[in-house]
Amino acid sequence: MDHMHINPSDARDVLDARDVFGHHNHDGDRECGDFKRNLITAIICAGPEDRGRLALGFPSLVAAIRSQTSNPASIEYLEGITRSYERP
Repeated sequence: MDHMHINPSDARDVLDARDVFGHHNHDGDRECGDFKRNLITAIICAGPEDRGRLALGFPSLVAAIRSQTSNPASIEYLEGITRSYERP
């Protein structure tokens, strides 16, 4: 997956909502809000057709969730995206 399709904010929000995936929350400086958490849950629960529709409006978020759910090393992958865009 090309990380250029995942923006750092969406990567961070997916990491922050890891409890939705059955993981503990990321120890970041913020957690995603209720709307974003509900949207992440909807994307996770959506079937392929509905997930495709959601990707039209939220392409980066859907890509981050696809990464999280399809790649065993996805946590490190998404953390890398967030780190690569942090300012020194």
